Amino acid sequence: MVTTKRKIKDKPKQIIIRTIDDYNRLIKDVGILKDSVSIYTRVSTKGQIDNFSIKDQYEKGLKYIDSNLQDIKHIIIWREEGKSGDDFKVDEDMTETLSRELLRHIIGLIEEGFITKLWINDMSRLSRNDSVSNYLKLKFHSNSVLLIIDNNIYDFDNLNDKLMYGIFSVFNEYENNLRYSKSVSGKISKLKINGWIGGKPNYGFEIINGRLYPHQKESVIVQQIFKWYGIEEKSIKYIQDELLRLGIKSPRGKQIWNSTSLRNLLRNEVYIGNQVFEIRQLKGKSKKYCEEKGKLFKKTVKLEDRIIDDFTWENTTNRHKRYQKTQRQISNQTKNKYLLSGLLFCGGCEGYMYGNNQPSQMRFSYYCNNKGDKWNRRTDVDCSNSKSVNLKLIERLIWCSTVDIWSNSYTIKEQFKKDFLIPKIKEKKDVNQGLSNKLKSQSYLLGELSSLEKRKIQLYSDYMMLRVQENKYNEIDKGIDKEIELRKKKIIVIEKEIKLLKKQDFWFDWLDDFEEQLKTIQNWTDTDDFDKMKEFLRKVIDRIDVIWDKKTDTHQLNIKYKWNIYKDKRTKNGKWKFNIKKGKSERLSDKFSSYRLSREIGQKELMSPYSYSTVIEFLKGNMTKQDFYIMFSFTITIITSKLTKTSHYSKKQKEIYDTIKNLKENEGLSYRRISNRLKEFGMRSVRSNKELKYNYVYSIYKKGKVRENRINRSFKDKISDLNFHLISSN
Repeated sequence: MVTTKRKIKDKPKQIIIRTIDDYNRLIKDVGILKDSVSIYTRVSTKGQIDNFSIKDQYEKGLKYIDSNLQDIKHIIIWREEGKSGDDFKVDEDMTETLSRELLRHIIGLIEEGFITKLWINDMSRLSRNDSVSNYLKLKFHSNSVLLIIDNNIYDFDNLNDKLMYGIFSVFNEYENNLRYSKSVSGKISKLKINGWIGGKPNYGFEIINGRLYPHQKESVIVQQIFKWYGIEEKSIKYIQDELLRLGIKSPRGKQIWNSTSLRNLLRNEVYIGNQVFEIRQLKGKSKKYCEEKGKLFKKTVKLEDRIIDDFTWENTTNRHKRYQKTQRQISNQTKNKYLLSGLLFCGGCEGYMYGNNQPSQMRFSYYCNNKGDKWNRRTDVDCSNSKSVNLKLIERLIWCSTVDIWSNSYTIKEQFKKDFLIPKIKEKKDVNQGLSNKLKSQSYLLGELSSLEKRKIQLYSDYMMLRVQENKYNEIDKGIDKEIELRKKKIIVIEKEIKLLKKQDFWFDWLDDFEEQLKTIQNWTDTDDFDKMKEFLRKVIDRIDVIWDKKTDTHQLNIKYKWNIYKDKRTKNGKWKFNIKKGKSERLSDKFSSYRLSREIGQKELMSPYSYSTVIEFLKGNMTKQDFYIMFSFTITIITSKLTKTSHYSKKQKEIYDTIKNLKENEGLSYRRISNRLKEFGMRSVRSNKELKYNYVYSIYKKGKVRENRINRSFKDKISDLNFHLISSN
């Protein structure tokens, strides 16, 4: 009797994919998908109870494939876990609506022609929304996908299948909306009795018996965050750094707090006892749409305990408002720079004035955006100032007047003397003793500096000899560099004090330094030193109010300084002793016509780079009563190295040098090899017709480089004694 062995069919290989990372790791060759069947499974974790689990779903799919499909090499099981079946937005394009990453990836593979067979348990696994279902059906049909629903193959050309598909989609959508409605009703019922509707509590709170109460540890952290921001006015970056330094993790357990999360925390009214809820009663609709339809439920629950007091909350809220105004001002500065941004305020509504810089249309102005703010409901204050002011003109006026007041202020000079120049010597009577002490300190610091540099060299030697590990070497080397830098700074300070002690003339020395700094500031220009000029103005000026007189069509500037430096005086109080009488902290300028002055000076002159010295005389005239013409005077100094001795090489000398330079710099040859190459070229010395040996080659190259550097030196043109006079035409 002959027995035959029954051939056992090889089972297809199963590949389970839960995330896109799994797909990239497990599917090395995307071509295997063409000979495979994809099983798509999904469950939701939004509080809904499905009648079957993921395992039940794909086991049904495996059973169907084993019984009905032949020659299948791979079965790809896509497990979409924790995603709702209607994650979409109906007001956007469908390719962007599907938030389920695996389903979105499957559709991409279908469009590329890799997935041709797809099994699902029922239509609700794909979507409970009719619009999304039709979109998916169109994708399947246009790419000839074999769609298997449970135990039936869907025929896209069969009218009955199309009808049943549509009916099931509609019922699934209705069922999903019904569940959402019940869930919302339950939440609203709980809120009406001040109950907890679920979810994670806000940072700083914990849930006890269905109510929010301050968390013992987290509430202290929240109080500190509010204190830093609202009371001490620290930046968000500072708060982030402090929380990181203290090892306090974010609500999501991350080491670094997100800046947006911190701002949201600082704006949340729950910390003052007001827990605000807004629930949309229409599924898939925006908050604005629900509010218009009367389907937005609002409820504020009063908490028994609060974390932040009213004073801290008020300071925090006020700082938010200032931050928002500043951000709107800064957002306009990303493209153009404005010297007075953040300092200029409208005298009509006290709002910020914004810059408008459009060179193509010759528009340069500061203007009040009150109308725009009212339109966007940022303010309800009416503004009487509808007149803009010339940007270039007002920037020059403010800069020159500020430098003038700063340079003539005795308060500033006295502060300068105290902060920078008078050495802190206890025994002022004995200058020689003070000088001796400073010389000793200098010698000691120089000795320490020399010792540190030697240790740095020894450390490097130990590192190269493998006596010190690399991480240890880097740590010690960094510490030595820090100590060296510290001692260098101390030496510079002591050298300055020694210089003062040797002169024994404190007054004139510090005054010379002040004049030197003033000269530097006066020579700043808005093209090369814009940031320095802006920083200087922010240190001196608190704010500038622009006042417009509608009757005369003129402007006035009310400049508020941070110190009483305007028209301060110095009175003598004995020999070499003076008292400083406080001046004013505000200055009200004369009225001027922005349009008229800008026309008189000329747009070309206003657009040119300027410094203090170019327009200081401009401030001294009465600009509203007379017509003027302008007389300019200046000295320009041009330094160049290319007027003489630029071509003393002969033609042959130039050829030899260019050849050597090319071989050295482009081909990287040594001087000896260059000499051999020149010999091959038949090049010899010009005067003696001798062989160009390597030492000659070295000399020719080095002297030629010195010559090139001398000839190609660049010097900055200097314009000095620049001035103009406004002369009355009357």
